[in-house]
Amino acid sequence: MRKLRKIMRSLKYDKQAAALTEFALALPLVLGGGLFGIETAYFTVIHMRVNQAAAHIADNASRIGDTSTIDNRKIYEDDVRDLMIGADIQLKVLDLFEYGRVIVSSLETDADTRGEPQWIHWQRCMGKLGWYSTYGEQDDRSKLGEGMGRKGEKVAARSHQPVMFVEVTYEYQPLFTDKFVGQRYLHSYSAFTVRADRDLSKIYQRNDFAPEKPADCDTYEDLDGNPGDGSKVNKPGSVDGPGSDPDYGDGASEGTCHTTKKDGYHCHENKGKDKDKDGDDDDEDKGGIGVEVGVGASSGGIGVGIGIGG
Repeated sequence: MRKLRKIMRSLKYDKQAAALTEFALALPLVLGGGLFGIETAYFTVIHMRVNQAAAHIADNASRIGDTSTIDNRKIYEDDVRDLMIGADIQLKVLDLFEYGRVIVSSLETDADTRGEPQWIHWQRCMGKLGWYSTYGEQDDRSKLGEGMGRKGEKVAARSHQPVMFVEVTYEYQPLFTDKFVGQRYLHSYSAFTVRADRDLSKIYQRNDFAPEKPADCDTYEDLDGNPGDGSKVNKPGSVDGPGSDPDYGDGASEGTCHTTKKDGYHCHENKGKDKDKDGDDDDEDKGGIGVEVGVGASSGGIGVGIGIGG
């Protein structure tokens, strides 16, 4: 007993390795904070690259086609493929078509329908990610309404002036762990008015005897034809963006867009209405800045829209 007391008394005044002990206690906090900072910075860079990818692809899509001084410019299936190859080369660090999805839509006015409503004449897709178009699918007419894009930020085509509307979705690949970042899927869109008179009848084949395989939106594969696992991440979108359903039952607040294992990527309907200064009912989302960023350009200038969500 005396020996034990002597040992305890010596430990009370022993200050050897005190700094090492303090360091061991603080290391988890310092290391955790450092990893969180690095992961957050990396997430921000990747998010910026996805936004740039959407703008880059939409800009190039507005320029593709044969140059002719006599006929309207024709576009071919291999032009669309070249567009995708260019995006893959520029964004090699993302491995975009392995972990993401690019959807190119030709938004036009339907001259065959009274009032020339907005419609998606054709749509081409590339990437293994099982992602539906968020703002409309090929041959959509009456459902588009004012055009494509989030509510209040819609892009519309003019008569004989199509708009290339591009959606890019990417499944974030974390450096350390996805526990630091809640938003797993990054989604961005961009729209550019076609730069020259374009033949709007169809997308042509350069060689009818050896046709290029269209990058249709019913297949989910990379540039080499390697398919994805076939799983669908989100549900088909509505005219105002991701499909809304108040009965998801995951406890998220109104206006929230997120991904769950059960329902994939979805948004919760904002059912509340607020009075504005004029006393009118405005169904507006409130809260933080949403992940989606839209970029639009035309002969009149460039516009950027950031979705505000609850």
